Amino acid sequence: SDDKARHAEESAAVEFHGVDPASSRTASIACVTDRTRDNRGSHKPPIMCIMSIHRDPDGTTGHDLGETARFARMGSAATVVFDIDGVLSDGHHREHFLAAKPRDWASFFATLGDDAPIAAGIERLIELRQLNPCVLLSGRPEHTRAATITWLESNGIAGLPVYLRPDRDYRPAPQFKVEALASLGGPTAMHLVIDDDERVVAALLAAGYPAEHFTG
Repeated sequence: SDDKARHAEESAAVEFHGVDPASSRTASIACVTDRTRDNRGSHKPPIMCIMSIHRDPDGTTGHDLGETARFARMGSAATVVFDIDGVLSDGHHREHFLAAKPRDWASFFATLGDDAPIAAGIERLIELRQLNPCVLLSGRPEHTRAATITWLESNGIAGLPVYLRPDRDYRPAPQFKVEALASLGGPTAMHLVIDDDERVVAALLAAGYPAEHFTG
């Protein structure tokens, strides 16, 4: 019918790379978005994300489990996005590596496992997780994933999708996060984005996201 054709034209798939928290396999996630509008004139959030597993931790490839993860349209519950550094983990002890010339990024990231937990941020995550699906979005590079997951699990945060910056991706943090969130469904898929970086929060608000500046 004409309605079905119009719906097909208004639907699209976007891809984002993350990890299946249950298996630690790297995944390419195609978020099937529904660009039709609801009765308030707002775009609807993604219907689902199709998770196509393409790399195991041991480096083998070719897995396609055909798993389907319902991402956002869970009744009226939209997604809450948490930053990691400065919201859940305190990395102040690492900042001296960035005061060096040249900056010692390798040591900065190598010592993230020693970060202290931020109680207020973790408590907020536990609280909101009872009401909304939650994900973690960080500017940390992908090669820190194993250390990041270990730290999260050791501090009582397990089973959440974790999205990191691709290695050798040098986009400014505000640009990276706005574009990453667009790949995850855009503003209407998000209940709240919590970040400690004022520049990121300003960019998110300008892009239409409900964002909160976390100050501890």
